[in-house]
Amino acid sequence: AYESLSFLKDVFLAFTMMWAAFFYIISGRNIWNVMYIGAIIVGFHCVLVVSSAAFNIPNWIAPPDMRVLTGELSVGGFTAVRTGWSQGVALFVPILFVSVLRSPSLSLLTRIITFCFFVAIIGSQLIVGGRAGLVASAMQVMIICILKKKISFGLVFVGIVVLAAYLNPYS
Repeated sequence: AYESLSFLKDVFLAFTMMWAAFFYIISGRNIWNVMYIGAIIVGFHCVLVVSSAAFNIPNWIAPPDMRVLTGELSVGGFTAVRTGWSQGVALFVPILFVSVLRSPSLSLLTRIITFCFFVAIIGSQLIVGGRAGLVASAMQVMIICILKKKISFGLVFVGIVVLAAYLNPYS
């Protein structure tokens, strides 16, 4: 019974998100700004995960009923399992990457902060050890680089991510 309720909740959330985006777009507003703000918020959470692993600040642990799955923040991010975190934050990688590449309207400081959040997302994926999310992020960046005709940059990025995943002491 719990699984079917969880499935219905997930479908309802996805359906609600799609309808909200649809109505936002047809009202003439720019949905890119909403996605960018969401990516910045997720990026900040990824900074906390990286900080927790590197400096043990913040030293948050999971609630008692979830400690079987994950213990510390740096093990599973803000979720119960590392794979869910890595794949979830991978959805925000292309938004930040395209914002760094395409936005001459953004100030230099904003672009640097956006790039730092992009690196924090990749770093949090490396720290929690979710390889599928890393592959998704690498492929998204590669596709964007192919579309922008910056294939060499995409290959270098994918190579660095693969090497970092191979040498990752956290997974």
